[in-house]
Amino acid sequence: MANIQLYKKFFKLGSVREFTQEFQKTLVTTNRSYLFYVDWKKVKRNVDTIKTELSLLDSLINSRNLKRDFFELLSKYPEVAKVLPILLAIREISFDIIESFDEKTTDVVTYSFNRKRGEKLTKEEIESFWNLVDKSGATELFITIKNFKDYIFGVEVGMDTNARKNRSGNAMELILAPLMEQTKIELGLTLFTQKQFGSVEKEIGISFPELLKNKKFDFLFAKNGKALNVEVNYFFGGGSKQEIINSYIDRQNKLKTVGAEFMLITDGQAWNRNVNNELDSGFNSLDFILNLAFVRRGFFDEALRNYFGK
Repeated sequence: MANIQLYKKFFKLGSVREFTQEFQKTLVTTNRSYLFYVDWKKVKRNVDTIKTELSLLDSLINSRNLKRDFFELLSKYPEVAKVLPILLAIREISFDIIESFDEKTTDVVTYSFNRKRGEKLTKEEIESFWNLVDKSGATELFITIKNFKDYIFGVEVGMDTNARKNRSGNAMELILAPLMEQTKIELGLTLFTQKQFGSVEKEIGISFPELLKNKKFDFLFAKNGKALNVEVNYFFGGGSKQEIINSYIDRQNKLKTVGAEFMLITDGQAWNRNVNNELDSGFNSLDFILNLAFVRRGFFDEALRNYFGK
């Protein structure tokens, strides 16, 4: 059950229903911070790993005989082949392309660009690489751009924005990670992120229940044989909130068998559609449910101080 006394003391509210109402009243409309849109470190890292090959490609810019110079470059530096797909915003270095498609035949060409320095390329292999550059229209790059590093940086930014849907799931983690680090320092705690419970047992001196050992947590604070697991999520709309709440109740019950604690930080306007009283169920069963407003107001810090004795 919710830690009623701590909630009452902090929020000066009198019942679980009042906590639920305060929770719903303060929900945010998005979980996207500035860091959500582009992972600049990843973009720079991806470009830096191929900067040598991109510099070699620069030698072909404004070439008067691009095909001839392309053949000479690939003959001397076969490793340049591995960066050709990224010119077309393709991460794979092996893939198939339909060469022709008509009523009589469907010809599919298999490309493999995984070439290393010192490897000898045949004339036919270089011809196939040229075929991709030429027929895809990438030859236009060699007469329009100033350098390939800047071009690929832009490509990587575009590809990273396509990865936003994958970041949606951990946007709450992006928002809360700095706070977690700050809390760790202020309270002198050990903090683990995105690990399996079983992998940290020796370090914190707790043996977790067998059914939790292979489970991954979002955050785990630990000190002096105590541990508090923090899970975070954001509800946009669909999905069974009750099913997720039930799984967190089960997680909390298992953690309590070894003296550990559980906290859920969740947000999203979907919680205002408390159709089957999922939120009420959560507040009645989980010790701590917080939204981002509760965290900002200091209740997260208060709860950790209460548990770890600071």
